Amino acid sequence: MKVKFIKVLDDRSGTTSSGHDWRDVQFLCETTDERPRKIALNSKGDACAKIKNMREGDIFNVSYDIVSNESRDGRWFTKAVVWSVQLQAGDPPTSAYTNAAANASGGDDDGDDDGDGLPF
Repeated sequence: MKVKFIKVLDDRSGTTSSGHDWRDVQFLCETTDERPRKIALNSKGDACAKIKNMREGDIFNVSYDIVSNESRDGRWFTKAVVWSVQLQAGDPPTSAYTNAAANASGGDDDGDDDGDGLPF
């Protein structure tokens, strides 16, 4: 689904009881179809870092799953969980990719020492 980024709503992280780190970033975006609608999406894993580097107005594709869970009190809630974030070809780049392009012309100064010029 093609969306336009608006803002990060919530950024949470922690460690599970089994010792695994987790992160969840909830963000607000708007669909880019004929009748735009604002929607709140949750991202997990690698998608979180990409979302945190977005600027208002950035346009990108998201792939997501619809997930329903039952709370302890027996109530159900549903959310859309993003598992992939991809820039649209021909659209303005996100801030993460803009920084990488600037670094590519002046060396790989993105801090991850892999030589690709990308900040992730």
